[in-house]
Amino acid sequence: MTYVAQTRYVDRALAMDPDNLHALWVKAVTLFEAKAHYAESIPVWERFLALVPESTTDAATARGYVLRARERLRGAQRPAPGKGSP
Repeated sequence: MTYVAQTRYVDRALAMDPDNLHALWVKAVTLFEAKAHYAESIPVWERFLALVPESTTDAATARGYVLRARERLRGAQRPAPGKGSP
């Protein structure tokens, strides 16, 4: 299944059930890993986190993804070495 087809399938599942944990997980992973859409993945991870108990390994993994997404977004805003102000 291509990423485009997978995304359509997941979006349809979420339209029917916005609390579908599996669909939220797949969408967030796809946005983060396959597309590098870090900013778009954060609200999906946060929605997932709102639905699972804090103490689960899934919650810990999702929190890690949020932290990594934010780090990558901050890194993308930094000027490359030798660029920008001295």
